[in-house]
Amino acid sequence: MIRALLFAVFLFIQLQVKMAGKLVIIVTGANKGIGFEVVRKLAKEANNSFLAKELGTQGATIYLTARDEARGQAAYNKLANLSNDSTDIQYATLDVSSPDSVRKFKDLISSKHEQVHALINNAGVSPAVAGDGGSWDSKTIEWVLSVNYYGVREMTNAFLPMMHDQGRIVNLSSGLAKLSALRDRRLKERFQKASKVSQVDELMQEFKDGVRDGTYGSKGWPRLSYTVSKVGLVGLTRAFAAEQSITHPKLLVNYVEPGWVTTDMGGGWASDGDAKDGAVSPSFAAVGDLKGKSGIGISKDSKETSW
Repeated sequence: MIRALLFAVFLFIQLQVKMAGKLVIIVTGANKGIGFEVVRKLAKEANNSFLAKELGTQGATIYLTARDEARGQAAYNKLANLSNDSTDIQYATLDVSSPDSVRKFKDLISSKHEQVHALINNAGVSPAVAGDGGSWDSKTIEWVLSVNYYGVREMTNAFLPMMHDQGRIVNLSSGLAKLSALRDRRLKERFQKASKVSQVDELMQEFKDGVRDGTYGSKGWPRLSYTVSKVGLVGLTRAFAAEQSITHPKLLVNYVEPGWVTTDMGGGWASDGDAKDGAVSPSFAAVGDLKGKSGIGISKDSKETSW
């Protein structure tokens, strides 16, 4: 009788483990910099993380994604040795600025997994890094927003139906993305009060229109495309969190300020360390103990920060 009971308990535990499966984590723009280091860090730590213990998962599958296949494969090859019986790193090509690429990537993930536990929207661009000296025109603005804002929106919309009820969406912001960058009080208030994605979309469209007709300055927008894109991303994060709080109250949607670290984008004179240091807060937001908080900012020290 006791043997039968113990065997039944054993089978139940095995069934629970099988049902829980592995954590599925996606990191965009991960062929270099912070994204690359996030994949490296999570490959070592995700299996024993707070999220893994909370969900009862065993192991992790981490998708390193990149727009350029050659660079993405090269990055994957550097980390492939971290794959083992519990942790599996995989590579996939993904251009977040392309709706078609996002759709194909979503189809790939849904063909292999029922749920995603953490989506880390790390991919980002900056005009100055692209070598154009920070051009200020509609074409440049559209390009920056297509990755830093609309790319995050499209990825989030694509994967929301697949997100685990207690999953995480982590958006990489910047210490530059403060409301103080906006020069109009009403503009700041509109961002602060935006509780719907459509409201933030409207604000970003107004910015683009202002650049196009030259009225952006008089409406309180700074002449800083990267900064505005990240202000928009914070507003987007808060709006997604507000919307999901009703239907998926345990899904945590947050943004992180990883610090000014030495990367291609951050430059060689950054003061907050290197890409490994920059990977700390995104990794924490993805699998650490957030005390159930959503719609917040997380600093480079993994503490809550204000907008």
